Amino acid sequence: MKKILTKKMAPLLLVSVMGVALVGCGSDDDDSSSTPQQQQDEQVQGTYQGTFSPVNSVASDIGGTADINVNGDDVQINMAITGAPEGQHIQYIATGTACPTSAADTNRDGFVDAAEAQAVAGQILVPLDGDIDSQAEGRNEYPSGANYNYDEDSSLAEMVTDLTATDADPNDSVVKLPAGTTLQFGGQVIMIHGIPADTVLPRTVAGVDDLTPAQSLPIACAVIERTTGGTTGGM
Repeated sequence: MKKILTKKMAPLLLVSVMGVALVGCGSDDDDSSSTPQQQQDEQVQGTYQGTFSPVNSVASDIGGTADINVNGDDVQINMAITGAPEGQHIQYIATGTACPTSAADTNRDGFVDAAEAQAVAGQILVPLDGDIDSQAEGRNEYPSGANYNYDEDSSLAEMVTDLTATDADPNDSVVKLPAGTTLQFGGQVIMIHGIPADTVLPRTVAGVDDLTPAQSLPIACAVIERTTGGTTGGM
């Protein structure tokens, strides 16, 4: 993961694409057929919410909610987390549509590690760090502690421009929006990672990139559900 203490999480990937179209005025032409950009803007508008559940028993007390509000060009993301393990928590909107459960523990070591979680939740699309306008900016600015609030906002146009740009490192865990797809929050998942460095884990629990197993261990997941607005479509 490149957007964490040092890099983005490699086997986890995930983030978004969209733009703001300028529509000319004073034309007698029929404007009933909207552009793909306009269609995407319409699809993503609205409010969304997700409720977090634990992924691993080492973080069995974690809970909380995530709220996303898209209003015009303004994107606001708010999270309120309680009962998390101490330490820094890497978090992001993933490309997948399901949260990992104990069934994802394919090596049966009692832990769902980062690679096993990625097989279910997908890659990193939008890192929820100190700058959600950009996948590359805001690194090292993830929240820490057992109880925390996370509040960031972005320009939808800037977010989409970044998510549709050329991927500077196609081999890392952070991905751009695939060609022909649009950014959609509804149905995606948010993943949270990170436990104390001194936690005893089996040798079979894998870390990713330059992250230790403790730094990259999944602790919570939420499926994002639309509550108001928008239309269907997208990823």
